[in-house]
Amino acid sequence: MAPIPSKARVYADVNPSKPREYWDYESHVIEWGNIDDYQLVRKLGRGKYSEVFEGVKVTTDEKVVVKILKPVKKKKIKREIKILENLRGGTNVITLLDVVKDPISRTPALIFEYVNNSDFKQLYGTLSDLDIRYYLYELLKGPELLVDYQCYDYSLDMWSLGCMLASMIFRKEPFFHGHDNYDQLVRIAKVLGTEELHEYIDKYHIELDPRFNDILGRHSRKRWERFIHAENQHLVTPEAIDFLDKLLRYDHQERLTAREAMAHPYFFPVVEAARQELVRVSSHMLTGKSVSSLVRVCARQLATPAVDPSKPSPIYLDVQATSPMDPRVVDAMLPYMMNEYGNPHSRTHAYGWKAEEAVEKARAHIATLIKEHKCVLDSCRSLETEGFKVTYLPVDQGGLVDLKVCEICRERKIAFHTDAAQAAGKIPIDVNDLKVDLMSISGHKIYGPKGVGALYVRRRPRVRLEAQMSGGGQERGLRSGTLPTPLCVGLGEACRIASKEMGLTAIACFYNVAESHNQYASRKWVCAREIEMDSAHVRRLSKMFIDGIKSRLGDIIQNGDPAHFYPGCVNLSFAYVEGESLLMALKSVALSSGSACTSASLEPSYVLRAIGTGEDLAHSSIRFGIGRFTTEKEIQHTIDLCVKEVQRLRELSPLWEMVQEGIDLKSIQWTQH
Repeated sequence: MAPIPSKARVYADVNPSKPREYWDYESHVIEWGNIDDYQLVRKLGRGKYSEVFEGVKVTTDEKVVVKILKPVKKKKIKREIKILENLRGGTNVITLLDVVKDPISRTPALIFEYVNNSDFKQLYGTLSDLDIRYYLYELLKGPELLVDYQCYDYSLDMWSLGCMLASMIFRKEPFFHGHDNYDQLVRIAKVLGTEELHEYIDKYHIELDPRFNDILGRHSRKRWERFIHAENQHLVTPEAIDFLDKLLRYDHQERLTAREAMAHPYFFPVVEAARQELVRVSSHMLTGKSVSSLVRVCARQLATPAVDPSKPSPIYLDVQATSPMDPRVVDAMLPYMMNEYGNPHSRTHAYGWKAEEAVEKARAHIATLIKEHKCVLDSCRSLETEGFKVTYLPVDQGGLVDLKVCEICRERKIAFHTDAAQAAGKIPIDVNDLKVDLMSISGHKIYGPKGVGALYVRRRPRVRLEAQMSGGGQERGLRSGTLPTPLCVGLGEACRIASKEMGLTAIACFYNVAESHNQYASRKWVCAREIEMDSAHVRRLSKMFIDGIKSRLGDIIQNGDPAHFYPGCVNLSFAYVEGESLLMALKSVALSSGSACTSASLEPSYVLRAIGTGEDLAHSSIRFGIGRFTTEKEIQHTIDLCVKEVQRLRELSPLWEMVQEGIDLKSIQWTQH
């Protein structure tokens, strides 16, 4: 019987998908550094093909590690260097800094970054159960090593991982301790059994060295439980035994791959700890802060880098451009970025079913949740170039649109679309009351992920759309392409949160780290209180901001209808101040003068011009965006800074000086040049 082919489970088809320069190490040109830049300090260890030293780079006095290669074929040296260069910058990879060669002996040496380290034999005995899981999980994140070697199978490394796991949980290093290669296999056979070994040998037609006939003997497979004792029982859990059993297999085809290993239940506590780290709140933040303020500070820190007015990082008041992701949205997305990775269009297995269920659940959240934007105008102008007739309807002085246009469109059987990206999640929306046929929303405007949005399409009366992309026919034939499940889940969760918290109050809970030396210790709920949520919070801070500015500065115009505006979007014109100059002066606050789509333009806001704002006031306008995670401290800092800079800029303005002297600027006849 012919031997069963041993095809690599991981790397069999990798090279064809990579560019030639990635895998063609024989053509790789090595750039040699200067060996005189490095000096050896002490020997660290040795291997079969190298000796390793601690060294120093004499030009910078920087610690390095020098790996001097023993005489081997030039081809192997080039392959190792190419692999290390490919890995440079990868996750948990020690960086190759330089390659040098002795000019006389031609012996090559590899220069690596120096990393503080501990001897594994001294370290492993001190690790807790969660420590072991964490470090092994990090080890599995390492990138692939393949370079022009299609038969390579990562399962060999997974065997080594299994041996490390056994050493750590059973507190026995090394776990298989043979005095030579022959004795090593005997030690392994005494644990895993000789029957399984011979099955493996026969399956792949492997010939054993005749010396094994006298030393191998016959052994039955030992149960892992036999290695448990009082000193290690706290490390040996059922999932640890199951994980170990799937790693230490004779047959490399039966071992877990790295990706399969990372999805094993043994690592669930590590994944959960990482998830909870996203929503952790330090206990010291509970002192001296109102709960509502604390929630927003904490959520803000989890969603974006911490902001301190005394530091370079600016306060973020540009939520109309984009909003930070709510940690709860990240929380909902994580499972579909790791373990639940099925294609929602695959309907023949559980992975696909779960993904499809998640997408449909997200649709339901969006449906539960359900003004024009510059991007819409650009789309209309593009349609005009294609021959479409476009009519631009005016707005009133408050910037409001006459909603009778919906009824007129319905009577004339004209499809009515509105871009609700800035409205969704901020004000109540009912597509039936609005009588819209099409409505689009965007995830990143409602504290969800970027790169995903939703289009509402009315069913009755039905709106017929023509697909703009052909392909697999997904989304009922309207938009082909595989749906990104994590992004869909994130958008759905953002809509769910918005639906729930658009009202005045909700219940919020906070995490606190239990007293422990381990940063991955279990969390516990420490408080739960009723707090004001989005609408009331934004409205209160908006009033605080407007009142604070107007009470300290004169000649401030609030653009739009003061009685019908969204409190989270405050547009103010600062008379006698150039808006661009004020933006530059307020560098510790992230702001804009209008849509992010046109932030590079110096033209004033088209919305302000549409509602009749003069050119000078339109040019002096700034948009302040207040959101879910904005704090009172940030608003107060912005008020103080704004007042200070407006006063400074006005003192530099000759127009402001004339106004202060009582001169009516409208009465002045300016000379034309």
